Amino acid sequence: MSVEIVDDEALWDRFVDASPNSMLFHKRAFLNLQEKYTGDKLLPYGIFAGNDLTCILPVFLSKQNGLRLLYSPPRSSLVYVPYLGPATSPAIARLQPHDRESAWRSIIGELCAEFSRLSPNYVALGLSPGFLDVRPFERTGYEADLMYTYIIDLERPVQAIWESIESDTKKSIKDASRHPLTIAQATDTATFTDLMRQGLKSQGETFFHRQSPEYLTEILEAFPDHVRMYFLYLGEDLIGANTLCSFHGHCIGWMGNTAARQGFSANDYLVWEMLKKVKQEGCRTFENTGADEKRLNHSKTKFNPALVPWFYLYKRDPLYRTAKLGQLALGKIKRHA
Repeated sequence: MSVEIVDDEALWDRFVDASPNSMLFHKRAFLNLQEKYTGDKLLPYGIFAGNDLTCILPVFLSKQNGLRLLYSPPRSSLVYVPYLGPATSPAIARLQPHDRESAWRSIIGELCAEFSRLSPNYVALGLSPGFLDVRPFERTGYEADLMYTYIIDLERPVQAIWESIESDTKKSIKDASRHPLTIAQATDTATFTDLMRQGLKSQGETFFHRQSPEYLTEILEAFPDHVRMYFLYLGEDLIGANTLCSFHGHCIGWMGNTAARQGFSANDYLVWEMLKKVKQEGCRTFENTGADEKRLNHSKTKFNPALVPWFYLYKRDPLYRTAKLGQLALGKIKRHA
């Protein structure tokens, strides 16, 4: 196997479309936007077996405070991408377990060797759910944090999904539906960003405070069939919003917030309406991110999701460890920034 930079964007996107474990975030236009809005250098690595592209792994090279850092995805404070990491070909998925593990070890070995050539002080990889075999990374010195997300099975009938929802939540949805609520597709990212900033003001400086609304505007324009924004109105008043990201039959409730209301839950109503909508459009699963934030667990589990693991991998050299100890107090470096 060999590792090469894949400059052919059409080849890259054909691979992403065919891969069983790729995400929309892997598409080249999405990667280019991540590069543009972080200022980090995109390194679109491909792993070839002969002439066959078997795996891709886009990483971003960042230079901060004299350190060389590799991220995949980039820092969440700048692009709000939950996962990136590798995506493999259908041929890898079809292999028998013995051959698949052997191929995976070879792929990771080649990638880690390439990363070493770049001499980074820190490498961080957020693997998408489904990549559970992190042993080849750990054997080369990576540490692994076990993370979680919530995923709802949409292949059941709508009535079965409804019956699985917590009873008080079903009541709150019914109560909300008695109000003059409407949902409309939107493109006003400035208003959306303002709504998010207001809803998250108690959380300090978030992605929505740091990043320009133009980032989301360009995403909506580049992927109109995959990323859509919806506004929830009570009469003429905007009270909530949700931005969904769909790809390969999987929908992520990517960004969203609702204003606090007295008397009914706008958030429960909006999530339920989004679930029904994306199911009707053919999505098989719906991901409601936020399982690792304790303050969100109560609201996220109302819809009876499955708790699904994923891994955040990182490797730190002695210089990074020393710099982190010296600079963490100044807020210049954060472990998962």
